[in-house]
Amino acid sequence: MEIPHTVTARPDTGLWNAKVGIWLFLASEVMLFGGLFSSYVFLRLGADYPWPRDELQVPFGFVNTLILILSSVFVVYAWVALKMRQWNRYRVWMSLVVLCAAVFLVNKGFEYKAKFTHYHVTLKDDSIVSGHIHSREDKSIIFNADSVTVDAAGGNHVFLKWLENKDDIRFTAPDGTEVEPSRAWFADVKRGLKKRQKADQLAADGDDAASAKLMEEVNDKYSALNAFDDSGQLKLTLSQTGRFVIPRHKVLSWTDEQLDFTRALATKLDGKLVSATLKMQIDELDLREYLRHDDPREKAVADALIFDHFDDAAEGQQLLEDFNHYRDPKLAAHEEAVAEWKAKHPGVEYEPEPFYDFERVYLDKLHEEVHAEDETHSNAEGDHEQQAAAGADESGSHGHPSVSIPFEEVEFFSNFGPRKNTFYAIYFTMTGLHGLHVFGGMLVLGYFLFRGRKLYLKNPEHMANRVEVGGLFWHFVDLVWIFLFPIFYLM
Repeated sequence: MEIPHTVTARPDTGLWNAKVGIWLFLASEVMLFGGLFSSYVFLRLGADYPWPRDELQVPFGFVNTLILILSSVFVVYAWVALKMRQWNRYRVWMSLVVLCAAVFLVNKGFEYKAKFTHYHVTLKDDSIVSGHIHSREDKSIIFNADSVTVDAAGGNHVFLKWLENKDDIRFTAPDGTEVEPSRAWFADVKRGLKKRQKADQLAADGDDAASAKLMEEVNDKYSALNAFDDSGQLKLTLSQTGRFVIPRHKVLSWTDEQLDFTRALATKLDGKLVSATLKMQIDELDLREYLRHDDPREKAVADALIFDHFDDAAEGQQLLEDFNHYRDPKLAAHEEAVAEWKAKHPGVEYEPEPFYDFERVYLDKLHEEVHAEDETHSNAEGDHEQQAAAGADESGSHGHPSVSIPFEEVEFFSNFGPRKNTFYAIYFTMTGLHGLHVFGGMLVLGYFLFRGRKLYLKNPEHMANRVEVGGLFWHFVDLVWIFLFPIFYLM
């Protein structure tokens, strides 16, 4: 049975079935992305913090824009080749379309990786630094534990994930029995606890026989539960010191002798705190929130907490001087412009801008601008020792200073992922959704490329119609990126 209007046009619409279907589908897609774009606009206009700008690599976005535009041209040529019954030429053009889609996704993968390996730290006073962390230990709390206290009701085995030398360690209960706190062991404990609670409820309801029978089952099958004390706690002694390297967000509190995991893990360590310090190399200093100018409190740049935590105090002092050297003339120019505005608008209250963009600097650009003349003179003389003293390597690039920040002074810590702020949340949502559309389109067009020969030999016009439908979807994917590129990368 042949389905009507798969090749010929319908008399009521002048279109064949698949083309009607793709236009209806694209209408729903317009509503989806239209809602996301509208949300982005409202979130940006209503933001109460400096909206991120110039944080995405424009060359990456521009190259991806060219790739999608070229792929849209190629898919049209592929369709024309089918209409002209030139199968081999069609394969060439469609191969280029699929290749462009793959290159786009690879480029986007590199961009995502750069964001997930770049970190942002907000200190308690709202001073902000960004940079890179070279090892897992540099962003974790390190604790040497002699014993672990687990909870029957809320505990689980996840704490073992951060035990570095777990293969060499045995856990011993107070009665001397060896315990393996695995997933299965905790599941068994929790099943026994539920049955014990049910037995207690039966006893409270007066059914002593059923309660005794259930308690007998608990004591027989769930003997691990008997090791826990009346409060549901069990302290396990480690056969040797266990080294835990724990992400900060998994820790509720800590002292020099004790560490508590978050309530979801319900685990406590006793031993010695080794490090509760975040270590990173910074490439950006942002004092816009710290120095916000709608705050009546006067704040000095030198009082920002970040300047207390440079591994090399001389580097911190140099950065402070460079920052002031860069900021002061721009602040003076701004204040002069404000004074002129007030003179032209007497009696009108001036509302200060809360954030000044020049109070956020990228260290490479700051060093280049502040020390341009010195470096030119130094390079002309070949004075590499002077460059090294200024923090540059042999290639002349400025080294990024290292900081060690106690976690007690960290207000917020994240990579440049969705949780960093609203901008990145909607950036990853929209570009990720668009990437899924690119991947889906690549699969469909790839299917037409590698599996379309049979349909082409049977009915070449039907094959051309299918490619036209795929091409319409691909043009829509390209159009969405044409909007995404300027609003995220250029604005």
